[in-house]
Amino acid sequence: IAANMLAGLKGTIFGKWDWETGASYSMNRVTTISRNAIRATTYQSALNGTLSGFVGSFFNPFGPSSNPNLPNALFTTSTAAARGESTVFDGSITGTLMDLPGGDLGVAAGVEWRNEELVTNPDTAAYLGSGGGNPLRGDRNVSSAYVELTAPVLSFVELQGAVRHERYSDFGTTTKPKAAIKVKLPKNRYVNAILRASYSESFQAPALGLLYQTQTIGFSSGVLQDPLRPQDPPQQIRIATGGNPNLLPEESKSYYAGFVLEDIAGVKNLSFNVDYFKFRINQVIVTPSATYLLSDRGRAQFPNAIVRESAGGPIIRIDSVPSNNPDAYQI
Repeated sequence: IAANMLAGLKGTIFGKWDWETGASYSMNRVTTISRNAIRATTYQSALNGTLSGFVGSFFNPFGPSSNPNLPNALFTTSTAAARGESTVFDGSITGTLMDLPGGDLGVAAGVEWRNEELVTNPDTAAYLGSGGGNPLRGDRNVSSAYVELTAPVLSFVELQGAVRHERYSDFGTTTKPKAAIKVKLPKNRYVNAILRASYSESFQAPALGLLYQTQTIGFSSGVLQDPLRPQDPPQQIRIATGGNPNLLPEESKSYYAGFVLEDIAGVKNLSFNVDYFKFRINQVIVTPSATYLLSDRGRAQFPNAIVRESAGGPIIRIDSVPSNNPDAYQI
């Protein structure tokens, strides 16, 4: 079940200031039904001959059981549910403040308040091939404000500056800037050239699902080799999946520079542009696979993802959950 509602108002004041405000609400409910599941406790009782209604009958996983109706009695249905909601209020205003040599000083400013909530209600029982999870609830409030200025300081030079401040109920506060410049070189009959450059920073908190999704235990789909114990045969290994409440936010810096050539050799609508981008993202959130975590690079990047009985001992489980990559990501 999903729903999304949006309402807003907008208008103009003093003939030059445009304002807009809005409110939205969205909701998503999901129910997951798994049929033909077998509870671990039911399976053990059948092996022990103590399953209710079949006391004294033993389940034989390798052949016919003492009671032919016993195998069908093992199957049941597992039900899990999750609900996500989001409520947003925002407002913005744009206009001009004063005249500059190159034109009007433009201003844009706004505020936003957002509430997000995620509730998971998994089947808490443990099933063959999958461990039961615990009900979880996560929510956050985010309030933010921003202002942006566009200043044509000269007829051929335009500066832009912006700053955004955010306050998270679960990740504290952050303030990120942006600066840009655009220069139009003098026109001539051969080409018109525009130079552009910018720098900005950004912040992104982990999605609630990555933080609070219920963790469950299953088994690898195939057999895996423990690289630290080559004497052991490859085998299926317990894999933990779900959310990670210890995630950190992603932070990035971006750089841009480029130029545009227009009306080349006097030909109208003929243009050529070159752009250079560089992005550096710290604490990138990734969900590494069990195969990668067992590799040399995976063990170096995520040394705590493989849980062992003791140092150098057999693997108890592999935590294949969202994690912050310690290496910065650059493009």
